[in-house]
Amino acid sequence: MPSGAVACVVPPGRHDISTKGGDEPVLTAWLRLRPPSAYQPAVAAVLLDGLVPSLYAVLSTPVVIPTVEFTLHYSPVQPADEWFFIEQRTVWSTGWFCVDEAELRTTDGTLVAQSRQLRRILGEIPAGSEGGARGQRQP
Repeated sequence: MPSGAVACVVPPGRHDISTKGGDEPVLTAWLRLRPPSAYQPAVAAVLLDGLVPSLYAVLSTPVVIPTVEFTLHYSPVQPADEWFFIEQRTVWSTGWFCVDEAELRTTDGTLVAQSRQLRRILGEIPAGSEGGARGQRQP
């Protein structure tokens, strides 16, 4: 199992990882482990769980959104890269739950792994602040 911290770099002009009330529930970043670790499937698992929920990209204030279920699918590649690019987006949101899907790629764009996270929304999300995520809160 890899140890250490996840180092994150947000590419300039890309989606921010803070709550700034953007238009799309999408986050992108370059990630790596610090100190560097030889690739093993656990590296992809740690990195794919390294970002905040993508709904944060469209919210103006943070809400508690813990993961309920986390599913990974690995490609057969064994990357030698230290840095990996992640794109994560909220594909639907009901106000009570949301689903984030993410892809982890090498520096040359090769797919390393994909994830899907079911998340529970534990606070109120202001109406209209879910950006491109579909759905609304149900009683």
